[in-house]
Amino acid sequence: MAKGEGAGEVATSLLKNKAVSPDEVRLAKHDEKGRLSVCNKLCYAVGGAPYQITGCALGFFLQIYLLDVALLDPFYASIILFVGRAWDAVTDPTIGFLVSRSPWTPRFGRMLPWIVLSTPFAVLSYFLIWYVPPFEQGKVMWYLVFYCLFQTLQTCFHVPYSALTMFISSEQKERDSATAYRMTVEVLGTVIGTAIQGQIVGGANAPCIPGDMPLVNGSNSSVLLMGPDVNITQPQISLTQTREAYMIASGVICIMYILCACILFCGVREQKDTNRLSHKPEQPMSFFQGMRLVMGHKPYAKLVMGFLFTSLAFMLLEGNFALFCSYTLGFRNDFQNILLVIMLSATITIPFWQWFLTRFGKKTAVYFGISSVIPFMILIVCVESNLIVTYIVSFAAGVSVAAAFLLPWSMLPDVVDDFKVKNPDSCGHEAIFYSFYVFFTKFASGVSLGISTLSLDFAGYVTRGCSQPEAVDLTLKMLVSPAPIVLIILGLIIFKSYPIDEVTRQGNRKLLQELRDSEQDSESDSNELRNMEAFTSESTVLLRLDGTAAMGDKLSPEEKFHLITRNLQEVLGEDKLKAILQEKELKVYWGTATTGKPHVAYFVPMSKIADFLKAGCEVTILFADLHAFLDNMKAPWELLELRTQYYEQVIKAMLESIGVPLDKLKFVKGTDFQLSREYTLDVYRLSSMVTEHDAKKAGAEVVKQVDHPLLSGLLYPGLQALDEEYLKVDAQFGGVDQRKIFTLAEKYLPSLGYAKRIHMMNPMVPGLTGAKMSSSEEESKIDLLDRKEEVKKKLKRAFCEPGNVQNNGVLSFVKHVVFPLHGEFVIKRDEKWGGDKIYTVYEELEKDFAEELVHPGDLKASVEVALNKLLDPIRKKFERPELRKLTNTAYPDPSKNKGAAKGNPKNTEEDDISPSRLDIRVGKVVSVEKHPDADSLYLEKIDVGEAEPRTVVSGLVAYVSQEQLLDRLVVLLCNLKPQKMRGVESQAMLLCASVEGEPRRVEPLDPPEGSSPGDRVFAEGYEAGKPDDELKPKKKVFEKLQVDMKISGECVAQWKEKDLMTKLGQITCKTLKGGNIS
Repeated sequence: MAKGEGAGEVATSLLKNKAVSPDEVRLAKHDEKGRLSVCNKLCYAVGGAPYQITGCALGFFLQIYLLDVALLDPFYASIILFVGRAWDAVTDPTIGFLVSRSPWTPRFGRMLPWIVLSTPFAVLSYFLIWYVPPFEQGKVMWYLVFYCLFQTLQTCFHVPYSALTMFISSEQKERDSATAYRMTVEVLGTVIGTAIQGQIVGGANAPCIPGDMPLVNGSNSSVLLMGPDVNITQPQISLTQTREAYMIASGVICIMYILCACILFCGVREQKDTNRLSHKPEQPMSFFQGMRLVMGHKPYAKLVMGFLFTSLAFMLLEGNFALFCSYTLGFRNDFQNILLVIMLSATITIPFWQWFLTRFGKKTAVYFGISSVIPFMILIVCVESNLIVTYIVSFAAGVSVAAAFLLPWSMLPDVVDDFKVKNPDSCGHEAIFYSFYVFFTKFASGVSLGISTLSLDFAGYVTRGCSQPEAVDLTLKMLVSPAPIVLIILGLIIFKSYPIDEVTRQGNRKLLQELRDSEQDSESDSNELRNMEAFTSESTVLLRLDGTAAMGDKLSPEEKFHLITRNLQEVLGEDKLKAILQEKELKVYWGTATTGKPHVAYFVPMSKIADFLKAGCEVTILFADLHAFLDNMKAPWELLELRTQYYEQVIKAMLESIGVPLDKLKFVKGTDFQLSREYTLDVYRLSSMVTEHDAKKAGAEVVKQVDHPLLSGLLYPGLQALDEEYLKVDAQFGGVDQRKIFTLAEKYLPSLGYAKRIHMMNPMVPGLTGAKMSSSEEESKIDLLDRKEEVKKKLKRAFCEPGNVQNNGVLSFVKHVVFPLHGEFVIKRDEKWGGDKIYTVYEELEKDFAEELVHPGDLKASVEVALNKLLDPIRKKFERPELRKLTNTAYPDPSKNKGAAKGNPKNTEEDDISPSRLDIRVGKVVSVEKHPDADSLYLEKIDVGEAEPRTVVSGLVAYVSQEQLLDRLVVLLCNLKPQKMRGVESQAMLLCASVEGEPRRVEPLDPPEGSSPGDRVFAEGYEAGKPDDELKPKKKVFEKLQVDMKISGECVAQWKEKDLMTKLGQITCKTLKGGNIS
């Protein structure tokens, strides 16, 4: 295949199905390039088997081997296990650091040389762990040295292998798929390790010694004296044969270790700088700098802490399960089979968990997968010893073990991607991320094994005893049930605050690809590189917002001040602001009363919050629910909680829409602290100082003004002032309409002994009518959930006089939202009017508009495009049933039951918006001619089953020829009030399907075959209703119903997914799937 063909095919196949954006095509091209074959994935997955095979054998059998085969005292065994695991933990970040500093070689890459060179030495040291030396004095040192040596060499294999995940593909989906392959093979490796070690050793199990035999104290252990009459289950097997069996098992595992390493080396190719976002030279970084860098990344810290506790739980279970089965349950000769069942169960359920995390998200998989083992942990220690029950419990426990295996390695790449987004200049730190994760889990493992083995020693563990004291049985039960359960619960609590969800993952994925594409483009054009750097440093919202902490640290106090204050109308306390920025990061809060529905003007403070975050500020968002109630009861008490929930959901959706990371923000509800004893006392103290005049004056532009104001409105300004103290902030941010409240706070807070705060004010954005955009004035605002058709309609009616830049809400939206977020604005227009023009400075756009070089229609159309891009993610989020229900309950339709409450059934009927009120009929076009005074309009005579044909004026000249219309059956809305169009009265509306775009496409709706003029058209399920004689224009009945009229994927006309039809069948169109009806 020639270069570029694959990408072309992907784009073509996508375009055959639906229109796609350039971003989607670019991502599709990238997906094709980053795709891995099944063979690649399998070879990569096989590389994970050695770690699991040896780890499983050591985890399940080393403790019992040291105690019952090497005959070490439990105290010394605990020392070996703890020191070995602790040493292993220390080597992980060290090796990770060294790997990150290793040069990339063209032939083998950076990771593979470590894997290949460490393998032979790791195999030799592993074999010697299972060899019992022929001396007693140095036996403890023998096992300690070779155990630590093997752990070091295996780390040289496993850390590069783990980091290799980020270098086999740059595509998240492919990495997740490869991780699933890897986890399946790794769990299969645990099965193999358990089977080989268990079955070979189990077949030569050394006999136990009854508890009534006398003890002889050896040099390093307490051993039971065996007499010739000792009754053992397999008297023909000696301790020597058991030791030989352990060596045979280790030899088989060593061979498999070598084979897996060879397959990995031959079948995987490491990609160079797959995830590098910057082409700047790599700066050397010390070990401790790297540690601070990765551990300072909050999502990584939370992920590590969560899995630290859950992994510790499973390690406790793993390390003590063999002893628990042998002694507490009494299944000495079956424990290896029980372990095998657990591992087989885990292996076959790995694909299920991969499907589950893809379908429901990784956080959900963590909660369901890891917690599912808890009931079985309880059951295994509560029921009496029963082999069948033990097998059932073991199988069920394996399901949870699979989740514990898969999820950490599936989630770590997400954290690394998130780190790269927030630190775009950082590269080569993948190994450090993986090695520190392994460090913490292994260190915890060492602690758990050391403590558990030491606990057994204190409880009186008897080496090679057929039974153990009751204290040992109790200790083993504690180690396999209550202790792991507590650790799992702690881990799940930590995961509650883990910030990377599916939305964040996909946003990071898109951003990483955009950054890579921009870097590739910049290599070929140095001028483009300079433009991109300027664009990135000043405007790129996603890079700026997701890199908040890192970039805030790099800015000087003067640069932070500029970011914080740009586009603000006024700042009270500039000197104090500059002084704070010299010493620390600014703490600022923005509050919003949860009253009417938020509208698009809320993007103005949202974009300013983005600036605050880029400047490194600590930002708190207050949902002021109590204020909403106090403001003349704009939010009724019974709706207060619902509206607060709605505000929280919609504000978070807005922030996500512009790329603001929610984990950088603190969200607070007013009633969480405003009802406390201390706050209430301060309200009383403040009300004893503030005069009625000052309180009324402060709230004049914020609190609703009425002839007889309620006392609650006078409390409102004082509460807002106190919020500054109780939120512990340095500054409050709001609109300039709140200036009087801010000055009240500056005047009275010092009287209470509290500091005066900084106050930052945004200008007020004009509404569509030219006045302030208000939630209570429907015509002045665009709601965040308005459909695209409603946005277009409202923008068309918006005040936007040619050349007038005063009180121009459309221009203001571009200035305060589009430019701060994107750094540019594109005016889209036909070539005959100058073609598209890109503005990178707002003042140039304002100047061109003032000079009438930009037409209001072009400005509105371009704003419509930009606005819908911001609103699309919000609309999509609120399609969820629970959020639709929240919207309807928080803001109930005021027209419902309005008429009934007044005893007026007529009003009730008029307010009932039902499709049965529309008089839609089949018609036949009997004549068509051009409108005498309008080139774009047809004048048609249409038979609708009445005595005379109706005159209809329609704007179809550009879309349908006269020949196509003549004698055609069409669908008409017949009870609209007749309207004159260019001097000719139109007596009906010809209904068509349409799809917006370039070019716009329109098709008349088609009645079913065999229809006759006058046949009634109805929505399925609404056949019985009677149409209105005439739809009153002020009621906008058709406009409200039209919003839900669409063309389905099968080209059927529908209202709210109910087919429009006649008695003969469905109303359809020919090709416009997914179109609108108008």
